[in-house]
Amino acid sequence: MPAYPTLMELRTAGWTLEQIASAYGVDEPEIQRALALHFIHGHPENCRTA
Repeated sequence: MPAYPTLMELRTAGWTLEQIASAYGVDEPEIQRALALHFIHGHPENCRTA
């Protein structure tokens, strides 16, 4: 599984989750989970309630 910064670079470059999964030998749900976990735990300011 590529690190989060690499995932974001690939997504910014236009790679689909399917392409990333194929290139790194992982399943798409694993990539989705990694992105979600980073969003939830890596950016707690995004989880605040009003």
